[in-house]
Amino acid sequence: MLRAKSKRKTTSPYARPGTRSTRTYRSQDPPPTTSSTGHASSTESSHAATADLGSIAPPSTATAGSSTAPPTDASASSTSVVKIQNPSPQCRQVFGTNPSYIIESLKPEVEDILSAAVSQNTATTYQRGLDSFAWFRKKYNLPLLWPPPVHQFVNYIAYLSAVSVSYSTARCYLSGISYQLQIQGKDDNTKAFIVKKMLEGLHRLKPSKDVRAPITLPMLNQIISALPTLCSNDYEATLFASAFKLAFFGLLRVSEFTVSSSKATTLSFCDVRVSDTEIQFFLKGSKTDQLCKGATVQIAFNSETSALFFHMQQYLAIRPHGEGPFFCHLNGKPLTSYQFTAILTRSIKFIGLDTSVFKSHSFRIGGATHLYQKGVPEEEIKLKGRWKSNAMYSYIRI
Repeated sequence: MLRAKSKRKTTSPYARPGTRSTRTYRSQDPPPTTSSTGHASSTESSHAATADLGSIAPPSTATAGSSTAPPTDASASSTSVVKIQNPSPQCRQVFGTNPSYIIESLKPEVEDILSAAVSQNTATTYQRGLDSFAWFRKKYNLPLLWPPPVHQFVNYIAYLSAVSVSYSTARCYLSGISYQLQIQGKDDNTKAFIVKKMLEGLHRLKPSKDVRAPITLPMLNQIISALPTLCSNDYEATLFASAFKLAFFGLLRVSEFTVSSSKATTLSFCDVRVSDTEIQFFLKGSKTDQLCKGATVQIAFNSETSALFFHMQQYLAIRPHGEGPFFCHLNGKPLTSYQFTAILTRSIKFIGLDTSVFKSHSFRIGGATHLYQKGVPEEEIKLKGRWKSNAMYSYIRI
């Protein structure tokens, strides 16, 4: 399947030292704080947030040698350090190289191919990791060696733990650094034994827990009943009722049938077939199908899915004619993930449940749990949910 060239921006690993590629990520997150997300940014506009590790100051207020904590790699001599680039106010491109083996006229094509190798969400997370690590090194006045030595990674993991960054976020940040090192053909010290053990220890001390709860079938019916009160008109109520029901029985991710700023394609009108006995639709791609091989989902008519068939047929009867996104508003504009989540949150609150544990992914969790409780074979559930590993078991919440 042909795909349009991605318009996302990325930092080329082949940018010249001291220059910035026109394709750069914008990281608007503050340096690691005591929140569990641990997202870090090195842009001066986002330095308002600070974390308390011996009164950590943002990079914009720190100068060389004025760190509030002593450098963790004091053994490194300033005479033996070869800096890749002097720290900028943003403290970002400390790893730029310009391999001589890349033909100048082909560099834009190399950049396009590399930027397409990972999803935009992954690339954004990787950039946050690079920004976080750069901010950490500037904070403790560490030499900007590239590749970074093992002891810098050891201290970096300890720092992330001290400011309450979760294991999953720390692992993602190190993956971003590892990706850049491997792309540039450098020694990847994130794979060192002690670094792996530090991550394992962090996982044991701060295990990640998915607090999202499953939406059950009775709860789903309550949510649907609340929509006429919460939506602006009957069309909108029918639209969201169909989307909520399909997400539950189709074990769908919200990104598979809505649009977002980072994803222009979604479930199309031509991809869906509704008959009296079956609903069938084709997903062009998904989070775990980055190459867009596609998958066909089938939902048979029975006593439990009859309400889904009713809402889908009702929606198709009033939906604006023409191609385009399957779920769209009366003016033809597609249903966005933000709108889907906003109406879901209002519905959950309306029926008196905790909005902090019921999210858009609760439909997928609830659908998988529902099938499991009905006694559907596990292999069939994996097939319906398009799981290729044992990740399915993390979705079963009894």
